[in-house]
Parts: sequence; C-alpha cells; structure tokens
Amino acid sequence: DGSYQKLGDENPDYRISFHNSFRLGPVELAFLIDHKEGGHAINLANLIYDLGGTTADYEENGGDRLGGLGTVTQPYIESTTYTALRDISLNYTLPSSVSDRLGLNYLQVGFSGRNLWLDTDYTGLSPEVSQFGNEAVGGSVDTNPFPLSKSMYFTLSLGL
Repeated sequence: DGSYQKLGDENPDYRISFHNSFRLGPVELAFLIDHKEGGHAINLANLIYDLGGTTADYEENGGDRLGGLGTVTQPYIESTTYTALRDISLNYTLPSSVSDRLGLNYLQVGFSGRNLWLDTDYTGLSPEVSQFGNEAVGGSVDTNPFPLSKSMYFTLSLGL
C-alpha cells in the first residue's frame, strides 16, 4: 500500500553505569558496569554475509531473510541492548615492611582490564556500532567495524 513502517530507533530508552570499589585490608577491587537499554541498529554486515551465503545461520535462516530483500529490511534491524563490564581492577598493597626495605612509602601491584565481558543478543561483533560517526548516514549502521578491544594490564605503583 506504499505506507512506511517504523522498524526501530537508534536512540536508547536509557543508559546507566554502576561504579563501585571495595577495600579489604591491603586488597582493593574496583569495577565499572555499563548498561544500555533499547535502541536499534541495522546489521548490514549480516546482509552482506547472507548475499555471499556465509552467515553462520545461512542454511537455516538466510534464505528467509533474503526472500524479502528490496522490500523488507526488518530481519536486519536488531536491538542494541547490552550490559558490559567496562573496567575492572584488582590491586594489592604490599606490607610496609617490604616497601620500607626498598626505600619506598608504599608498593602496590595490580591487574586491570577493559571491555572484558559483554552480554547482548546482538548478532554482530558489537552493539556499539558507529560506522559513520556523526555523518548524516546515521550512527547505527553496522558494516562490520572493529569492536572495542579487550585490554589487560599489569600495574606496579611505587610511592617515592
């Protein structure tokens, strides 16, 4: 009938972050969890893979998705809701007997990580897509850009 139907909105319903830290004696644990509820993206990477017959679920669902190609884009619109462990760190401050022997005020060792865990139903590499940045094309178009990298660090803090 020529009418258009809204399939999604790239804007989330809300975003929330939770940061906390705990200290028990010489041990400190800190973390940051991000959550984004709602919002949609068009997963053009899946369309490209479907056209090539290489989508992971192509045998079961690829033909159905491609059946409406040219008139239906709904199979490629996906929710970008996610929960992510953005940062985590675990630090241990060595006893003053150790730092004193080394001529230091304190000595702390630690481990930290970024982007180590992501929970989402999004089928692309990451629901945090922004292939075109702030361009007029829109930020929620997934053509398979690199996801946020996972990073792990060992830290050594010296109090001089």
